[in-house]
Amino acid sequence: MTPVRVFTPPNRLAKVLIETGGRTADEAAATAGAHIEELGPSLRRAVDIQVLRLIELHRTGEPALSWRAPELSDAAMQLAEIAGAAGRSDLGEVARGVLAMIGHQTGGPRADVIDLHLSALALLHGGSGAAGQASDVILRRLQDLRAAIGVSE
Repeated sequence: MTPVRVFTPPNRLAKVLIETGGRTADEAAATAGAHIEELGPSLRRAVDIQVLRLIELHRTGEPALSWRAPELSDAAMQLAEIAGAAGRSDLGEVARGVLAMIGHQTGGPRADVIDLHLSALALLHGGSGAAGQASDVILRRLQDLRAAIGVSE
């Protein structure tokens, strides 16, 4: 039997890109990181706007949360999309929990659990992300609650 020979062809495209002044993947990643840092204040303002929008919906009361599910879903989706980039992944995680609760098929949205998620959102937002271990406990308990009532993430 003939021994197997592994052949890796030279990466001519990388050579062409580098020779013509093109960027490497590392350079592109570094540039993207710098742009995200520049957008930081704007992203944080956008997060604040969505959190305040969700808190305002929360203030309408638990009974109204079920019929305002489309508005809640829209605000939670927008928050979930930008929170990580703004350095507030804790808020994004709670927003994804709200979305999971709204999308839960069995018995419709549970307004009491959505209410709890929105209360946690307000608490975490007020803590400016520095709570660390406390926010981890809150997020874990919310996740355990969703799992206990059969909500898939």
